[in-house]
Amino acid sequence: MKLARKIILSRVPVKGFFRIENLLQITEIPNIEPKAPYLVAHHPILLEYNMEAFENQYPVEFPDNFPDFVRNSYEYGNCFYIILMLINIFTRYRFFVYDSNQFWAVEIGNDDKESISNGSIWVQRDYFYKKTIEFSENKFSHFTEQSICLIPAKEYFKKYGPILWDREVVLPITLGQMIQRYQSLPKTTKIKFLNSCILFNKSFDVFSISTSLFLIGIISAIENLMPTIEGKPCKTCNQPIYSVSSRFKKFFNKYTGGENYKWADRLYNARSGITHNGGLLLADIIPLNPYFDDKIERGQLLIAVRILLINWLITKTSDLKKT
Repeated sequence: MKLARKIILSRVPVKGFFRIENLLQITEIPNIEPKAPYLVAHHPILLEYNMEAFENQYPVEFPDNFPDFVRNSYEYGNCFYIILMLINIFTRYRFFVYDSNQFWAVEIGNDDKESISNGSIWVQRDYFYKKTIEFSENKFSHFTEQSICLIPAKEYFKKYGPILWDREVVLPITLGQMIQRYQSLPKTTKIKFLNSCILFNKSFDVFSISTSLFLIGIISAIENLMPTIEGKPCKTCNQPIYSVSSRFKKFFNKYTGGENYKWADRLYNARSGITHNGGLLLADIIPLNPYFDDKIERGQLLIAVRILLINWLITKTSDLKKT
């Protein structure tokens, strides 16, 4: 086992650790390291993972003269990227990393009023933790005896409120099982599921830029998992024309586990209005509007699509024993 380490960030802090056998561990960093001074902030978390257990699903053939450190860096980064995409589906959180870019920032003073002490400064956006550049053959870090709080999945995903209401990260008790289910998928199915996870994550990323693009990505993440049928394809989306909307609604309703036909119809019609008719959602025209045109709240949709992806994965791995 060869462990790699990476700092990820969360809007709420982690207290304790969570480990999935010899696959990965999520843990708080030691108290001697810098931590955010506020409850709602960018909180550093240490992710440790077994590089040998997560197969690279997107291999790249490098030229023969490419140095080994470039190849190793790609493998290291690709394994991490896959894990990040998965845990953002199997939990209610969006764990993230910084782009290591430089920019201007305002230095905040140390007094209670947070006065601007020295004006603007040029900074590097990153969180440096020395242990992330070290490798260990077989040992996870051990900073605390406390475990991260685990709760039943049904209760966990029924909580539609903003994650900022959480005072610390809590995880579904099924997180380990979901990672193992993903690992058990055949290669082609694994890539199909992972592609939907990536579309979901990228949609999340662009929401602050465009709710229309967000909705296009979210619907595409769902459609990617729908079974294909024969028929004349749509010139715009390449989906068979026959009963596209009906099949989407049935698929959405089946895997979200509720009577969601009307909601699915609004979602699909809104997406079609963008991709087929060149329309935009109101929030792109009036940026301060936090809702879609039909008042569908983003947080509820994100939870529903997570549930859909998880339920789809369960049906594809129904013979896997529960752990």
